[in-house]
Order: sequence, then C-alpha cells, then structure tokens
Amino acid sequence: MTEEGKFVTPGESLGISEEFMPGYGTYEEDGSIFAAVSGTVKIDMRDRSLSVAPKVSVPPEIHDGDIIIGKIWEMKSQLALVDILKIKGVERGLPGNVRGALHISKARAGYVSDLSKEFTIGDVIAARVVDAGREPVELTTAGRDLGVVKAFCSRCGASLEPFKRGLRCVECRNVEPRNVSDIYGKGEV
Repeated sequence: MTEEGKFVTPGESLGISEEFMPGYGTYEEDGSIFAAVSGTVKIDMRDRSLSVAPKVSVPPEIHDGDIIIGKIWEMKSQLALVDILKIKGVERGLPGNVRGALHISKARAGYVSDLSKEFTIGDVIAARVVDAGREPVELTTAGRDLGVVKAFCSRCGASLEPFKRGLRCVECRNVEPRNVSDIYGKGEV
C-alpha cells in the first residue's frame, strides 16, 4: 500500500479494494485502486478510503443542477443548440467543445409555441443542467434567473436592453421578443 502524502501519477497502484474504498482522484480495476490524477495520497482510516488530492489544475466537470453560461449556435423548430462556455461561479473554462441542447418544452415553465420567440443564434444564455450524462447536455431555462443574459440586435448588431417582455436595440430601437433572464446584463458573461 502507498503511504500518505506520497506524490503519485495516473495509473500508479495505491492499494487493494479489499482494504480500502476508492475515493476522489482514484479508480478501481481488478480489485486494485489506482491514481486517476497526479497529486498526493490521502488515507482516511475512519472511512477506510484512499484518495488523491490533485496537484495540477483539473478541468471542471458539469453536474446536474449546475448553472451554465452558453451561446446559442443553432436553432431548430423544437431545439436550441448551445456551446457551453463555462459553469457559473467557476473560474476555469471547460475543456474542449461541450455542447448543450435546450428543448422547447424546457424553455419556460409554461407552454411555448415558437422557440424562435424565446432565443436566436448568438444569444448568450444562463441555463440549468437537467442531465449532464446526456450528449449533448440537457438544459432548461425555466426560471427567473435563467434565459438570455446578453443579446444583440438582428438588424444593426448593437446591444439590446430589457424592454417590456423582450429586448430593445439601443441604436435603432428595434424590439425583439426573448426569454430574458432577471440577471440580463448583470451576470458573468
């Protein structure tokens, strides 16, 4: 068995699963526990578990219930496809291209007949993760703090500001319908 505080790299054997449970930063294979990340070994004798405290930057993972910030890159009649840019409140960005999908039934708490009146390509949205295990990640914007947090005019490209039940262009005064978040223009984008 590996001693506490020892620096290990991925794949190094730490112990056997008959004596310990695999903890954070480890995995079990064929009755043995191995390091999944580079870091120092932690042994919890009370829980009888082995874990590895990372010593390198570990990319954040998306979990059910997380609030994400994303940009809509494609619209279909029943679905908005989203590039997930970051998890709200987490400093580091996500590794690679993480995609999300927002179905029309998850756009608002009530009935939505036309998804194009809720969002458009290029909108930056705040959404809650419904199912992180799906590919693409299943999202919802049903909630007052969820929805469009930044958008631009479809006519002139200028910023839009909240106006009644939608958004209005600061330049050409064009009014566009959107599912606007209560934190429009105030949050992290």
